[in-house]
Amino acid sequence: MKYPAVYSYKKTDTRELALSILTLQNIKEWDGKIYIVGDEPDGILPAYYTHIPIAHDWGKKSNCRSNDEICAYQTAAEIVGDFIMMADDIFILKPWSLARHNRGLIDDHLTKRNIRDSYMLQLKSTSKWLKSHGKPALSYELHIPFLVEAEKFLEIVGIIPHIKDGVFIRSAYGNWFNEPSTPLDDTKNKPITDTTVIHSSSNKLFDYEEISQYVSTI
Repeated sequence: MKYPAVYSYKKTDTRELALSILTLQNIKEWDGKIYIVGDEPDGILPAYYTHIPIAHDWGKKSNCRSNDEICAYQTAAEIVGDFIMMADDIFILKPWSLARHNRGLIDDHLTKRNIRDSYMLQLKSTSKWLKSHGKPALSYELHIPFLVEAEKFLEIVGIIPHIKDGVFIRSAYGNWFNEPSTPLDDTKNKPITDTTVIHSSSNKLFDYEEISQYVSTI
């Protein structure tokens, strides 16, 4: 099976999105189609993607049940069907087959991170909610492509509650449906080497020149 790629996008540095799109061809199960949900990017020819517009403050001004990102992917699931969940900070630098991975238990993820911020609070909230339903509490919060079955995604979006600190959709999806997965270290902000398959970087550390060197060899 091959699947389209979907990006939830709010205007930032379009160069990130452009480079990420160029690396999609390294996903063996990608079908060549791209959907960008949310803002329309500047500087990328519309012939390369299909734009699905959503107003700003998506989650507040629509029928979506949760935050903007979930709302965008919910819209994609309703329109597109099964898809590869992407982000503009994910770059696939070598041929790769879709696979489900986790980064261990959420509680262990919290212990290793040890930074009190909104991300940490949402991890705690996700773990607590999953455990209250007798579900595993693995962290699927990895910066890698994530395969979504539309029917399952719409089901879990309808289940996730409106709670103060929120629930991470990837971890909710993976644990609720007990998706088989294998452990993997996250790729975020790690140095690129000759063995790097997937790379991700924060806005502050995004290095266009470095990443484009690898993209140019695709």
